[in-house]
Amino acid sequence: MAECLICGKEMKNLPQHVKMAHKMTMEEYQKTIDGSGEIEELPEGSTPEADSITPNELVNNRFDDKPELTEEDTIEKLCKEKDITLKELLSLIRRFKTGSSLDVTQTIKQKIDLGKRGAEALKNEKKVETDNLSIAESLVKDHNFEVITVRSGPPKVWVLEKG
Repeated sequence: MAECLICGKEMKNLPQHVKMAHKMTMEEYQKTIDGSGEIEELPEGSTPEADSITPNELVNNRFDDKPELTEEDTIEKLCKEKDITLKELLSLIRRFKTGSSLDVTQTIKQKIDLGKRGAEALKNEKKVETDNLSIAESLVKDHNFEVITVRSGPPKVWVLEKG
């Protein structure tokens, strides 16, 4: 967080704030503020002159050209990583905030989906041992594996071979 020395507000993205709220570039902003952190009074309608770049300006403007991730970018990345839709994420958040439990159908669907992803990673093996029923089930149904034995646990372990 950075404090705007013009209006005193705390901002996550000071360059964007200065551009949108004060209609000036970061270079103009830096020139407007002297070394003591005080705002120089400028004649109305005038803009500060750019003499040379100070070390402070160089550091502050270093990342101005780099696009910052927006909240939407971050949420889309999370959804992609967790293989869920935005609608499912919002539903989970709503349920969490209200203290509601996930419905049984949704919980089962999530376990099956996780099992399918786990089985996908193991499908090229000749022999697999897993303590995850959903992975074992997916290997049998989708990838031509057979259950050789089930060892009682804890945890219970399914031993499978490719058929």
